[in-house]
Amino acid sequence: MSYIQKVNDFWAVQMVSDDLGPKEIALYFWLLNVANRLHWPDQFKSSTSKACAALGFSSRSTFTRSRDRLVGSGLIYIVSQGGSSSALYSFEKCDTVRSQPATQTTRPIKEKTDKQREQTDKPAAAPPPLSFSEMLTEAKIRHPKRTDVEEIAHKLQEWVGANGGAFTLSRLNQWIESEKRPKYRKPKPKRTPDEPDGWQSLFRFRYGNEPSLSWSVFWQKYPEDANAILRECDESRSTNCDTNRNANRNTNCDAA
Repeated sequence: MSYIQKVNDFWAVQMVSDDLGPKEIALYFWLLNVANRLHWPDQFKSSTSKACAALGFSSRSTFTRSRDRLVGSGLIYIVSQGGSSSALYSFEKCDTVRSQPATQTTRPIKEKTDKQREQTDKPAAAPPPLSFSEMLTEAKIRHPKRTDVEEIAHKLQEWVGANGGAFTLSRLNQWIESEKRPKYRKPKPKRTPDEPDGWQSLFRFRYGNEPSLSWSVFWQKYPEDANAILRECDESRSTNCDTNRNANRNTNCDAA
């Protein structure tokens, strides 16, 4: 018997047993250490109170339950209880389980029956074809940035109806990828008309104060008011032109 052999015996039992927890593991190796320090006698004595204090057992009953589990697993043998202070143990007299190399059991391979072979070799059924709405949804998911997917799908549907063939998702994706993406054109801002002469005086006449904005800013912010002032400037300009024209005509007539 050797220390390594007893360690291997313990782990072989622990792997197949549900009764050996942390307390049982600690107690077994405590007793194994005691026997090793005494040079492996046939029987050896161990203090119960010392084991409880060293291993952190909360009560003697907890210690007894763990020891009984080791005895039931065939890992230790109690020669005599020896009262409450100590007990006499033996590793020689216990029926330990020697660790044997694990042998892999192979299950016999059963030959497939004709029915099983037919089920295995039978090709999988093809999935049902997608509807137009389902293909349209799949195409929109694949091309999230395109806004003309539905329009292209209807074009393809009309083309298939006129030329024959099948309306498939792959063909729809090909049509979408071959179609040029419509470019977004930013609307051009309206051109600001030239600043009319005398618009500040019209502004003072309409609103009773000096304009605080330039003509271009005033046009962009208040286009309706700016248009009204622009019309008034045009009307006043045409009136001034007519007045000047009449004055020139009268002057020419007097000179003649």
